[in-house]
This record gives sequence, C-alpha cells and structure tokens, in this order.
Amino acid sequence: MAVPLKGLCIFILSFLIFRTAELILVRRLKLSIFLGRPEILRKWINIFLSIVHATVVSVSILICFYRTPKLMEDLIYTYSDLSYCVIAMSAGYFFHDTIDLMHERNLSELSTVMIIHHILVIVGQSYSIITYKVTGFVLVNLLAEINSIFLHLRLLLNLYNLNKKSLTYIIVSIVNLGTLIVFRIMIPCFLVRWILINKAKLPLHFYIICIIGIIFLVPMNLMILCRCFKKDFLNSFSD
Repeated sequence: MAVPLKGLCIFILSFLIFRTAELILVRRLKLSIFLGRPEILRKWINIFLSIVHATVVSVSILICFYRTPKLMEDLIYTYSDLSYCVIAMSAGYFFHDTIDLMHERNLSELSTVMIIHHILVIVGQSYSIITYKVTGFVLVNLLAEINSIFLHLRLLLNLYNLNKKSLTYIIVSIVNLGTLIVFRIMIPCFLVRWILINKAKLPLHFYIICIIGIIFLVPMNLMILCRCFKKDFLNSFSD
C-alpha cells in the first residue's frame, strides 16, 4: 500500500497547491484590470494555471525520458520515481480543473467536452498510480501538454484581444497548430497502433479504458485542430 499512498499524497498536495494558487490569484487580481469582470478574471486564472501545469509537466516528462530512456521503449512495465510523481501531480491538477469547469454558471458544450476529457485522463492516470504500470504510456499521452502551452497561450492572447495579424499572434498560432498535429493527432495515432499490437499484454480493464479514451479523445483533438485552423488561418485570410 506504500506506493498508492505516496501517489495519493502527491495527488492531494498537487490539488491543494492549484486550489490555493487560484484563491491567491483571485484575491490579488480582483481589484486589477478585471474589476467588475469576474468571468474574465476566472478565465484568465484558469488559462494561467493551465499554462503553468502544462509547462511543468512537459519539462518533467522530457527529463523523465532523458533519465530513463526505456520509458519510451517499454510503455507498460518500466517505472521511475520521477515519472510516478509527474503523473500523480498532473492528476491533481486535472481534478482541480474539473471542479472549476463544473462550477461554471453556464456550462458550454466545450466545457462539457473538457470535463469528460479530464475524467478519462484522471482514470488512466489513477490506474498507473495504483498499479505501478503503463507509466510510459501515460507519459507519452501527456506529451499533449506541450501543445497545451501554446493552445492556452493562444487563448490568453485572444483574451487580451491581440490583433490576429500581429507577428506574436501569428507565431503562436503556427506553433500551436504544429504541436497540435504532432502531439494531439500523430502521437495518439501511434498509441492506437501500439494498443492494438500490445492488446494481449494489457490488463483488460486498462484496455477498455484506452478504447473509450480513443473513441472520445481522437475526435475531440480533430475538432480542436479544425477550430484553430479555421479561426486563425481561414478567417484571418478572408478578412
């Protein structure tokens, strides 16, 4: 029970850190430029914390792969202490963000989709935390957070109404689209192939989790790709 307890402690600590950070930011910023605009303030804080999480996780995953290269070869049984901590910490953040999304006054279609996404991610991460297995698989899947840095940076620029024809916005849009294709389309396709090839090695319940995740996440990522391409390129060129 020592390992699940360790994972649970990291999960709870991560959750509390993000909740506390949110409360501090709300108190510090509510009398700033967001005065009288609580919805914009909430959105800004959500985006900011998402960027922080995505950056920390992305850098940590690259360190994990550098220190333990076998994590990229054996996605089921290879394990390291750092990779375990990264997964538990990330699960804590996704739980925090899920609660935030559920507290929205008018739950949008996108927010509903994100809640389902977060729940699926948390279930997969929890399995890895409890069993010590599929660490490499979860880390490869979390490489999508590299794209999340630029995806949320793009949202932040939109929040500030930055001109879409400015150099900064164009660079962020291009990098966002490129990382989106690599980390949210190509890597999931690789994981689908890997799951099918290694079906016999995977526990049945984790295999079912993967199939459900694929059915939901791949169309969601394609939807994000289409929306970003349409808003940042097709609409911009037509203006």
